[in-house]
Amino acid sequence: APVVATPAPVVATPAPVVATPAPVVATPEPAPAVALTLRNDGGRSVRATAGRISDGWATYPTAPEDKDWAEWSVTVRGTSTLPPTASFSGSVTVALHSDEGLEKSGFDLEFRCEEATPVPVTPVPETPVPTTSVPETPIPTTSVPVTPMPVPPATPEPVVATPEPIPAVALTLRNDGGRTVRATAGRLSDGWGTYPTAPEDRDWIEWSLTVRGESCVLQFTSFDVEESTACAYDNLEVLGSDGASLGKFCGSSLPPTLMAGGDSFTVVLRSDAGVAGSGFSLDFVCAGPAPLTLRDDAGATVAAGETTGTLSDGWATYPTAGADEDWAEWSVTVRGASCVLQFTAFDVEEYDACAYDSLEVLSSDGASLGKFCGSSL
Repeated sequence: APVVATPAPVVATPAPVVATPAPVVATPEPAPAVALTLRNDGGRSVRATAGRISDGWATYPTAPEDKDWAEWSVTVRGTSTLPPTASFSGSVTVALHSDEGLEKSGFDLEFRCEEATPVPVTPVPETPVPTTSVPETPIPTTSVPVTPMPVPPATPEPVVATPEPIPAVALTLRNDGGRTVRATAGRLSDGWGTYPTAPEDRDWIEWSLTVRGESCVLQFTSFDVEESTACAYDNLEVLGSDGASLGKFCGSSLPPTLMAGGDSFTVVLRSDAGVAGSGFSLDFVCAGPAPLTLRDDAGATVAAGETTGTLSDGWATYPTAGADEDWAEWSVTVRGASCVLQFTAFDVEEYDACAYDSLEVLSSDGASLGKFCGSSL
């Protein structure tokens, strides 16, 4: 008679498993080391854990003839305990003051700040759930050949370079008046306890500062400017990128929140020879950095936070020199390490050795990386 093998039932009795996850410690990434100078970064507030600060001049300037003092400052946000030198918590500001007399070769210092202490996350232990084993009855199976399906090759995701945001800045009309600053966030104030009045031989004195950023929102946090009908005496005016007034204000009430929809805004404070107020303070946030052009940013040093971007002349046709000049020149400096430049358009008057119009690229030590003209990239 045929013999039929009857398999004995198999009972799986798994041992209870208790998952004990290891504690997770969140370690914040340290802010990178920075190289700052009062000459190029005066008025800025920078978050950093290590770096160097210097004056940035071979010999720092003296105060102009109409001022008793010239002042430059930069603020580092961090926490430091470096005995026996100065320790600080939160932030430290380095300020250089110069009068009208002698000047020296300046200073150079290095700083190091402590990083934030990581906070351990204590996991909640899991309670094992008892399981009841069920006897398994073997089921006879018939093997079926499996035909593998072809797997298409993996398509890599495109890599998009995301520029780092320009860091927030702290600006004052007292120290930065007349400047054009590229920034996407920061604070702007008058910089005096009480802003000055006009000298006896003038009806007005005026300070202005332009911030280059796309679609900026301005919100006043304090305001005190001499009040008069139609703000005919002292006043603060905000102008858009096209020069149109976004509002002229005086008195002690906070002005409304303003929207500067172009690629820049300008704040102008005017004071007559009479009464003066305690000034103003406003915070601004922009949607992004403004396009970098020689037309709008000539003479500017771009903040180290802009690690990628575009630079153009900014005109449909760049201007020629004035009738009383042999040359007109525009320049902009970008601060960054190991930069790659790739031209996408080029049309500059061509001549032997580029003796007439030319575009020249200089490295940080002033050495020429190339002088170009013509229409070839």
